[in-house]
Amino acid sequence: MTLNKLVFSTLLFFSFLNICFSQTNNVDIISGTIIDSESKHTLEGATIYFPKLSLGTYSDENGKFSINLSEITNKDHIVISHLGYSEVRLKLNLFKKDEIIKLSSKNNELKEVIISSKEFNQKNFITEAVKKYNQHKRINPHIALAHYTETAKKGGNYIMYMESIGYSLFLGNKLNATSYSNYKFFPENSKIANQHKEWKKFKRYVKIENADNILPGGSSNLNLLRYFETKGILSESLFKKYKFTKDSSYYKNENLVYIIHFKNKIDEGNIHIYKHNREILKIKCVTSKYWSTAFNKRVKANTLINFKYFQDSPFITEIITDFSHKKLNYTNNLEILIQKFNNFNLTNEDYWALNNYDTNPFIKYNPEQWSELKITPHSNYEIIQNDFQQNGHNLYEQFKKSSDKWYSKKTSKNEKAIILIKNLKNNF
Repeated sequence: MTLNKLVFSTLLFFSFLNICFSQTNNVDIISGTIIDSESKHTLEGATIYFPKLSLGTYSDENGKFSINLSEITNKDHIVISHLGYSEVRLKLNLFKKDEIIKLSSKNNELKEVIISSKEFNQKNFITEAVKKYNQHKRINPHIALAHYTETAKKGGNYIMYMESIGYSLFLGNKLNATSYSNYKFFPENSKIANQHKEWKKFKRYVKIENADNILPGGSSNLNLLRYFETKGILSESLFKKYKFTKDSSYYKNENLVYIIHFKNKIDEGNIHIYKHNREILKIKCVTSKYWSTAFNKRVKANTLINFKYFQDSPFITEIITDFSHKKLNYTNNLEILIQKFNNFNLTNEDYWALNNYDTNPFIKYNPEQWSELKITPHSNYEIIQNDFQQNGHNLYEQFKKSSDKWYSKKTSKNEKAIILIKNLKNNF
């Protein structure tokens, strides 16, 4: 689990923010820990937003956050907020080591409620939530610093492990492009261990011309989100094809959240929506539309998608998926570390260069960056390492052997995309 895995907090009264402000290589690093002033428990899911560069991040399950900022002055400020608390704006010149900042709680009572048909019109509620999502979602290209991990097990042993720090990039809409294909993950620093003999057997499903390896699944979770937005529960024109039933509800601070069960022939699960503003908190379901790079087709998978809203616009914070198919057990976790909120433009040529690069990225492994970003190792890393070792593979050696080369030797190599990504990452 990494630095910014997002879990939203429950009962809170006041919170303190311990902030450390330092500077390294002309990049200002703001990091801190947010805790509950009464219980001293950490506060999860707080929003930290830097308006000048239009960057934002979130506190993790330990209340910690870190964001790198450039081109800032002491007169600049950050905005700290949390559901159920008053927003606080802080000038950077006020930051001191271990400074404590109080956020005023709006409500401190956790409640259980029962939805009655008299007080709740389920059809109208879902309609309003989906409509708001589509009205405010970003349709122009935008980018985020992200981290993903995928694993595969067969016969109880790990046979594949891939992990990357890179960029989650929405490419915008093109008339001649499929609606699922415009949200991608582009790796920049990757740990690739894909040479296990049992994993190589799945190469028989690969259908891409000249491909000599199974593609990384970094974009699969984003592809699933695009399915939900275009053909599924988040589609304003098609969500009405689902059957909805009342499930339950709960309060997150003073904000009532309704849990609505949905079902059709393809998807079944729950969607969590705030009553007061119709913002979607998360979707948890089983779907038959998950794209598996191992099988080169869509399979049935469990998925969890968490959302966070900035200036009324919904952004994903995390997508977690897993499935079991033909004795293969697979997991894929994607999480956003820093979100860039400003839009930018891509030419048609740029769009297709990036789209095609997804099928054959350039792999580079830089162990120092993993330490700098404080990425926590996979919870089963020692087991993964041992499983590979027993089959004659050293994980670290595989990472190094995969580095500084194109993922697929025989597939076309797209130098233009590398330049585009290099320019885009300057947003951070």
